Amino acid sequence: MTPVQRTLLTGLGVFLVFAIVVTNMTSVAPGRLEAHLQAAVDEALADRSFGWTRVTVDGQVATLRGRWPNEGVHQAAIEAIYNAEWSGGALAGGITRVIDESVAQEGDAPSQLTLILSSDGLEVLGIAPDASAREDITSLANVLFPSRVSIRMSTRDGDASTAGWTEAASQLLSAISRLEEGAGRLEADNITVYGVASNQAQADNVITAIEAAPATFHPVSWIRTDTTSVGTILTLQDCSRLMDAASLLGRLRFNPGSALLAASSDETLEHLAAVSRACPAAALTVSVRPVVAGDGEAETLAMARGESIRSALAERDIDPAGILVLINAQQDQLVLVTPRTEGDG
Repeated sequence: MTPVQRTLLTGLGVFLVFAIVVTNMTSVAPGRLEAHLQAAVDEALADRSFGWTRVTVDGQVATLRGRWPNEGVHQAAIEAIYNAEWSGGALAGGITRVIDESVAQEGDAPSQLTLILSSDGLEVLGIAPDASAREDITSLANVLFPSRVSIRMSTRDGDASTAGWTEAASQLLSAISRLEEGAGRLEADNITVYGVASNQAQADNVITAIEAAPATFHPVSWIRTDTTSVGTILTLQDCSRLMDAASLLGRLRFNPGSALLAASSDETLEHLAAVSRACPAAALTVSVRPVVAGDGEAETLAMARGESIRSALAERDIDPAGILVLINAQQDQLVLVTPRTEGDG
């Protein structure tokens, strides 16, 4: 090998090492950057005045949801998200775009509650009917999950339509506390729980807890253990609510610029497949948002990603012939897996 060749080879080796470090060990690695930005946004919105917010970060795009009490705090939340980290940039930086799906908190805004239990603890999100209900739920959550609870709840003026809400919310909290991981929703007249329990007895206790909610709330549950699953899914609406709850436990992700599913997606796929197999009709719609709307290459990649999800679900005993893959540039999430409806096509 000549001196020139050795020099070129050494230079190539240094470049490859540098590329690996930049891609995997620094904050600009896609997965690490997203997690870093999510943590920064959560910290920026930790103030009590932002209790109404719910923000998810996908890449460097943040989606803001919730019902704001006034325009001042609404704009302050958007500003806080943009300023949560250093200035944005296409390659590396902070939040480059905020998708604002929040709305004004009107007097008749529906009370709702979302609970997400993971290894990190319990996340409590929603709108309580009044300050008293919020304090009751906050106190119970702290008792059931000491030092492991994050609460973001706003309130509105209570009225007769919210009768029994606090009792139903308490039963939902009780049910979630019996799970290893899981998610639940309380909205309108429905109470929904999906999760994983350590054994059959605990799974039965979860179902008993939500069935003890006031009779005005329709209970829907599907609880998995290592050996079995319990619950009742009678309608397509029940299935849709449970898949929505299961989706709260993790997003489907891909390697950057690829249709290859990230390893972190495996557990989410297991949750979605478990619900789908129990549904009265197993037909599903997989809708994927292209990275750039209207771009041919981006839409081709989006379709390929949808096909990857179809294949992954087929490996989990879901009939691929019943899975419709669509592109939807308007949805806020990268991927949505939902029960098939007549309007899909």
